[in-house]
Amino acid sequence: MDASVARRLMFAKYQLNAAKRALAGNSDFAAGEAVLRFHDALETFLLAVADHVGISRSRLDFHKYPTRIAQHTTKDFRHLSVVNEVNDVRDCDQAPWTLSSAQ
Repeated sequence: MDASVARRLMFAKYQLNAAKRALAGNSDFAAGEAVLRFHDALETFLLAVADHVGISRSRLDFHKYPTRIAQHTTKDFRHLSVVNEVNDVRDCDQAPWTLSSAQ
């Protein structure tokens, strides 16, 4: 494994742990922080794996990474269909941590 990929995987793990710590907070803001950090961790992980298996990142939608990665490896990446759900939660206008929900 390339050192750059290994560093990004370690950073993804750091982001995931930060998301878990944010969940310990008991507020809408803490929930929003956890969602954003989890999304960042997931994206960092997917981009690192995509680079590791040689997938071109040009013009590839974030939600298509699990399918493309699965085509290049023997590992099962079907459980990463959660990518769309994470995007939906992050982008939800009615989520309590968004400015639009405060109006």
